[in-house]
Amino acid sequence: MENHVLLERVLDEVKDGDLKNQLLRNLFKSSVRTNRGIPTLRTRQLRLNNHEINERMKMVAGGTNQKVAKILAISQQAYSNQICRGAISARSILDMHLKTGVSVDWLIGSWDGCGDNYDIQSEENKYSEMKVSPPSQQFLSLVEIYDQYTGNEELKWCATKYHECIDERGKQIPDDFGVLLSLINRYKLETGTPDRVKNGIKRHFQVRRVVAYTVGSPKIIRSIDAMAKKLTSEFRSDLFERTGKTEFRSYSSKDECLHVFRNLAEEAGVKLAKPSFNSIAWDLLIGTGGMDPKDWIIERIKECELRE
Repeated sequence: MENHVLLERVLDEVKDGDLKNQLLRNLFKSSVRTNRGIPTLRTRQLRLNNHEINERMKMVAGGTNQKVAKILAISQQAYSNQICRGAISARSILDMHLKTGVSVDWLIGSWDGCGDNYDIQSEENKYSEMKVSPPSQQFLSLVEIYDQYTGNEELKWCATKYHECIDERGKQIPDDFGVLLSLINRYKLETGTPDRVKNGIKRHFQVRRVVAYTVGSPKIIRSIDAMAKKLTSEFRSDLFERTGKTEFRSYSSKDECLHVFRNLAEEAGVKLAKPSFNSIAWDLLIGTGGMDPKDWIIERIKECELRE
């Protein structure tokens, strides 16, 4: 049986995801490879084009390499390395198929070895409209804290959820604003109005601005978060005065914390970013008549676009 016929049977008839993955891997291992990392069916005569494969994967994922990486559950740097080497891995192609249902044949451009009448446009329209649920992501941020009890500025490591936010144009908000939304949702209850601060029942603090952040899989973020806290523990502030409010750092340690953050992100293969718009206006978000965080974020995005 020809490999391309066997491939179609595996894709169409095998329902169990793990079994299908194993069968496809064994099939590709027994096939001829004509370039690095890319499986080639025996019936295909032309050399596979990594640029075309990348464009098809972006088409399915939503238009960017970052979104492709999210679907594959790898770091953006790891996927960028595959592109730079001109060798998108077989595992990435298989995972894209298994997580989205897109045909492997279509992704690698190998349908029957001839391909003169293959309707690429119809496939583009079909798969570009697919709704794909990306794997879970998290933010890790180094943020500036304002202690509403003492008036001091401090630092804090903040691991927060990755909130999907779509504006009225149907576009996903950039990560620079996504990290602000995640911090607002996570720490809104910690920020006190003047009346709450005056009552003194709880010691409130505000996450004022983001110094730097990264985004990645929960496993990667948990690892970086734990190491960042461990490596900067000597800068911990007011530990004995605020039992239960752990992991605050003295403001004077900002450079040291950034150095640690940068090194850990580089070792984990994720990107460290310093957002240009990094401040949270709590006076507009808390108290009676406070704005919805998503509405506030979208307004800030529009303001930045107008300035550009």
